[in-house]
Amino acid sequence: MASPQLSLDGQRMAYLNGRKAAVMTLMTGQVVNLAETGLDEPARLSPSGNYAVYPTRRLNVAGK
Repeated sequence: MASPQLSLDGQRMAYLNGRKAAVMTLMTGQVVNLAETGLDEPARLSPSGNYAVYPTRRLNVAGK
């Protein structure tokens, strides 16, 4: 687990799980792996904790 960020209400934690952006609900321990990002950048939570954003590597943009 790398670069964890707690939601403001302390209920969720966003982090990097290997190369996957992930969010954990702390009360239950349930983990949702959001996506294989291919980058060493973790997910980040919105101020409400209801949304997570994460970077991805875009390939073949505009046919290049």
